[in-house]
Amino acid sequence: MAMDRKLGLGEIKYPRCTKKRNKVKVNPDHFQITDEVSMFTNLVNRFAQAMVNKFHGKYLKGAGGWFDESNSELLDHFKEMLKSHIEKGDMVDVANFAVMIWNLQDTPPLAALEANGVKEEG
Repeated sequence: MAMDRKLGLGEIKYPRCTKKRNKVKVNPDHFQITDEVSMFTNLVNRFAQAMVNKFHGKYLKGAGGWFDESNSELLDHFKEMLKSHIEKGDMVDVANFAVMIWNLQDTPPLAALEANGVKEEG
């Protein structure tokens, strides 16, 4: 018997331990899967922290306005900056520009959410 769990990465089956005569049998693949998911989660968290650190550094130097949906040229500017930073190979900046583009294109912009009383969790 297996317990199913969905993590957004497809379906992963976690086998349950069975106990016979004081011996516990565990499928070793279970640990490999959970270790891989845990490692990926840690990787994403470390990368997200690098994004935040870089963003804060730029903000302290005067950068801002990334959420201004009224600026019709902002999206094109971010797309150009994204291309430029891909060529430079700075993946943290690439991710920061990608998330700002994503914010303007694919989600209700943060400023609009806050204007409607919706606060970001966290």
